[in-house]
Amino acid sequence: MLETEKANLELHVELDAMRDIEIRKDITNIEEKLADIEEKLEKLATLLNDMEKQRNNQLIKWGTTIIGALISAISMLILKVLLPLIINHKV
Repeated sequence: MLETEKANLELHVELDAMRDIEIRKDITNIEEKLADIEEKLEKLATLLNDMEKQRNNQLIKWGTTIIGALISAISMLILKVLLPLIINHKV
């Protein structure tokens, strides 16, 4: 607080009002920045969820492919090895 402000009440009130206006502007600016950050965080959360779903779908596809390959390999083993043994097996 300035010495002239201490001596003059009107000057004090006027300067206080100006300070109040600046503080309100700063608060409004901070609120706008926070709203922008919140919006960006929501977009980021959505993007991460989408990436997680995409990754899960990819893992399911890989798993299905591996299971299909294993079933094919087992089928080939049955046809090439076990089936001839069963057919040629004498009782």
